[in-house]
Amino acid sequence: MKIPSLNPEVGSMVRVYGSHVNDLNDFYLYSSWSHHKLLQLDQQLAEAYSQSSSYNIYLFLFKINIISFIDRSSTTASEEFNIGDYCAYQSENEVWYRGLIRERDSNGNAIVFKIDYGDVQHIPIRLLRPLEEWMFEVPRLAIHCSLADLVKPINDWSSEVISQFGSQLTKSFLYGKFINYNKSTDILSVEIKEKESNIHS
Repeated sequence: MKIPSLNPEVGSMVRVYGSHVNDLNDFYLYSSWSHHKLLQLDQQLAEAYSQSSSYNIYLFLFKINIISFIDRSSTTASEEFNIGDYCAYQSENEVWYRGLIRERDSNGNAIVFKIDYGDVQHIPIRLLRPLEEWMFEVPRLAIHCSLADLVKPINDWSSEVISQFGSQLTKSFLYGKFINYNKSTDILSVEIKEKESNIHS
């Protein structure tokens, strides 16, 4: 079962909120709807997984570095997770995230893409949990975007430019006009405006 991306209609203009930024051709936004839905989902995930007392004990032991003394046979079926599988996990800030496993290593860790935020984290596979069925019905809430008509420089974007762009996305009243959708990359080209002024046009 695949969790679909949330793709606003091409040509539409909606209020947007910044999420994670890799560069100006690779970043994530929320629409008003997905931003509100994210707050609901955070609470729903916490409620769903708070019932797992054994997981909470395991996470506590992991945080205080006692987990290495626990026999591997006592872990759950999370060892069965493979690349391309969806999962859930709780980070150190005690927020639950939905994720997609991109890589695994020989040390029992996974690189997990946070589908509702856009960034990745390295997570011990034993801390992963399977998604419940209803969690597949909520689309990926972070919208994958690129600034419209903007070609990436040969030497890539500088860290200073990326940082400045990320700062602009924290402004309160931003609006995004979605220009084009690239199906092969699952990326929307977008023009972003702060009220009447363009961040990029």
